[in-house]
Amino acid sequence: MDIHLLWILICKMYHLRGNQDANDFYKDPFFNPMMQYEQAYCYYRYLCMQMDYKIKCKEYEKLCENTKNQNSSNNRA
Repeated sequence: MDIHLLWILICKMYHLRGNQDANDFYKDPFFNPMMQYEQAYCYYRYLCMQMDYKIKCKEYEKLCENTKNQNSSNNRA
């Protein structure tokens, strides 16, 4: 279903209940654009932190691998 059509249906249902004030519509956090923006931004930060953590883990694994290779080559000599 198209999101615009869904939005129109929700607005129509809301206005059929007798609430004609458009500002009441945004008191619900689900329909508040600022709240949605904040939630999206928090989720974006969460995903970025996950990616940073995974990158740091890979770098640490490579560092440990290089250290092991150097130790094993020093033990052979």
